[in-house]
Formats: sequence, structure tokens, C-alpha cells
Amino acid sequence: MKILNKIFKKQEGQSLVEIVVAIGILAIVFSGSWQVLHDSFMSVQREMIELKAHYLVVGGLEAMRSIRDEDWNALTDGTWHYEYDVSGPENMVVILEGGEEVWDIYRRRIEISSVRRDTTTGKITEDPAYDFDPNTKRVDVVVEWDWSGSTRTDLESIYFTNWNRF
Repeated sequence: MKILNKIFKKQEGQSLVEIVVAIGILAIVFSGSWQVLHDSFMSVQREMIELKAHYLVVGGLEAMRSIRDEDWNALTDGTWHYEYDVSGPENMVVILEGGEEVWDIYRRRIEISSVRRDTTTGKITEDPAYDFDPNTKRVDVVVEWDWSGSTRTDLESIYFTNWNRF
């Protein structure tokens, strides 16, 4: 019996110091875990917002290709957004409207500008000594949104050529 009493020594319970230390350790573990989960959630949310912004940019480029193919002369210099003209019963046409458009947290604008071309080399240049090429336009599709107190931007630039003239 004496051996069993030594093995199963009567314990009175936990001391206050042990409980405080255990709670401190748990608090550190849980706060670190919470920070990792919060950062992961915010990262996924930011990626979803950026992906949607990029889809808006790609959609703008595709709309500009459609306008280029339908009517080259509609690509005039300025800041635009596009809309669908559904006035025709069988046809839905993309048209340009002035200014930018706002969707939810996003602002999209399409900037069209003329470009100069070096007539001897055929290269695009910004040198004002050369004339504007009437068959080439630069199109910038810009999508902006606010995230965590700063403005974020997704931008794509492309040069369009009036291929109908050939």
C-alpha cells in the first residue's frame, strides 16, 4: 500500500501561477493563428478584387477591337467608356460614350490617342517632327479602385491599326 500511495500521490489541484501561464500560452498561440487566418482571408479577397479588375480591362480591350472592326472612324481621341446600342432588333453594337464608368468599387476609362510614325523607318515615335498616322491609334484601358486606403490600378495599352484599309 505504501508503494501505491507514493505512486498515486494525492494532488490538491492547479496553482494560480500554472493557470495564468497556461492561459498566456494559449493566448499567444490563438492570436498568432488568428493573424494567419486574417491575412489569408484578406489576401484571397484582394486577389478576387484584382482579378475582377483585370477582367474589366480585358473586356474593355475586346470592346475596342469590336469598335475598330465595325467603324475605324469611331476611334477618336479622348476619354471614353463603352455601352451597348440595342436599338437594332437583331444586332447589339458597341458604341463609345464620353467619360469613365463606375461599377461598384471600380472606375474604368478608355483613353484613345493618335500616334506619330517615323515615315522612313515605320516606327512609332513621340517626336513632334513627324505627322500623326491616321491608321494607327493607341488605346489604354484603365481600371482603378480603392483598397486599404490607397488607389490601385490595372492598365493595358495596345496599338490598333486600321486593317480595313488594306
